[in-house]
Formats: sequence, structure tokens, C-alpha cells
Amino acid sequence: MATRFSLGILFLGLLLSLAACCGSSTCDDCQDAHADAIYLQFSVDSSATGNGFRAAELDTIQLIRQAVSEKVTPRRDTTRIVLRRTAVADSIRLDRTLPFPARDTLVTEDYTYSILLPNAKPAQRYELTDVNIEGSFEADGCCTCYRNRVKTLQLDGRPLDLTDPAGNNGIVPIRLTRK
Repeated sequence: MATRFSLGILFLGLLLSLAACCGSSTCDDCQDAHADAIYLQFSVDSSATGNGFRAAELDTIQLIRQAVSEKVTPRRDTTRIVLRRTAVADSIRLDRTLPFPARDTLVTEDYTYSILLPNAKPAQRYELTDVNIEGSFEADGCCTCYRNRVKTLQLDGRPLDLTDPAGNNGIVPIRLTRK
């Protein structure tokens, strides 16, 4: 009986010391909260290139998300983003829950996206298709983090690789310029 009690105390002590080790560390390095997100960044006007946008052309952005997954009946979600002039250089995040509502069990790659700039002269439209995101979970001590291995898509039929070269789920935005 005393041996069982001693083993129980030893096991409890081991669990508490392991919990203290893991409980005192944070997993801030994961950067996986938005690992599957797609970031859009618009080129602001530059007289050097002439293919950027003026702030007034980016004050209204229309986004259309079309489900292409066989998991659900095809449908469209549409949203409009109104940007302050001071925010036109910021990135816009597209993922499962932003700026659209979460639907069913669909993820970012279960959709195609249309980006419309109705106030641009002339109006601009961009198509994001064939979104492919592959990743896995990696454990390092007390932390388990999700890491993208592949994040690719087609922008108006051209392939783009948005995978973070450092492998840390860093943001690799799609830079949209005037057509």
C-alpha cells in the first residue's frame, strides 16, 4: 500500500513539474492563427510606374466569394469594404471568417474570389482561383504549431506562390496593380 502511495505521489510530482514547464511557456512563435489566410495589398499610386491606385479609387472594394467545393451547393457571398484614405496601403485579409461569415466546414481553398474596384478608372477586376493550401502540425516541446508547406493560387490565370520562404507562416501578400 505504501509503495502504491509513493508511486502515486511520484507520478503526481512528475505531472506537476511537466505542467509547470509547459504552463510557463507560451506558443507565440506559432503565427498560425491566420496561416491559411490570403492577404491583398493594393499598389498605391506612383508617378514612376503609373500602375498604382489613388486613394479615391480604393475607397470601395467589392469582394465576391464563390464556393467551388463539392461539399455544399454552390453559392456566392458578396461583401463591400469601405477603406479610409489612411488605410488604403494596409493589407486586406481573406480567410474562412473574414471578411465573409464562416459557412459550413469550408476553408479558404474551397472558394474562388473576385475582387472588384468599381471606383478605379477604368474599373478593375481580379480573379483568385485554384487556391491550394497544404500544411501539417509540428510539435516542439510544449507547443504544437500548424505550418503551411504550400500556399499557391492563380491570379487572373497566372500562378502565384504565397508560401512563406522562411516556413513561419509569414504574410506574403498579393500585390495588385492596375491592369
